Amino acid sequence: VYKRGTNTLERAEALFAKWGLRQFFEPEEIKRLLSKADGIPSPVVGSDLRLFVNDRQLSLPLGPTPRGEDYLVPAEPLLRALSAKVSLLPDESWYLLCRYGRRFAFVPEQPSAYVNDTRVRLWAAPRLLFTDPPDSAKTLLFLPLRAVCAALGAELEIDAENRALRIRDAVLSAKEETAMFPVSDGDTCGEILSADVQTKYAY
Repeated sequence: VYKRGTNTLERAEALFAKWGLRQFFEPEEIKRLLSKADGIPSPVVGSDLRLFVNDRQLSLPLGPTPRGEDYLVPAEPLLRALSAKVSLLPDESWYLLCRYGRRFAFVPEQPSAYVNDTRVRLWAAPRLLFTDPPDSAKTLLFLPLRAVCAALGAELEIDAENRALRIRDAVLSAKEETAMFPVSDGDTCGEILSADVQTKYAY
């Protein structure tokens, strides 16, 4: 995406929608991007940052996108690398991540989430990206990396010199198989939540 002074808000929104990126930006953010037009192409989504989990580099469809004090990253490769599970709660608006007894519940586009039973503010809201018109095959869930790591018990290191984000995870390194709420292949996140907690997440 190129930042050019001749672009209008409407044209930029249409271009982002074409590539399924419209949900990444609020109108005011797009206006700020367009106001910085200097004739030099620069990315507004994605980056050349690399993401590692215990020194293994992840293959991402889109590089981490800096957002405030956090980074938005595609959910599927991150959760797979962390051995985390994701479920959609019954009301189909809340998502729930589970890993070794830790839970992170959120609604895409919302600036707060629940870590276990505690509500927290997020530096960057999770984003659910889809094309216009929607195409489920092209839908991507993006998660705030720093918030997810903290919620699921991993440590995030910023390696600015090498343009890398490094997740250190002692559980994966030690291959721990015991947890307060172990999640087996047959479990879903919803099954390890009490009814009252599920009710709280639903509202």
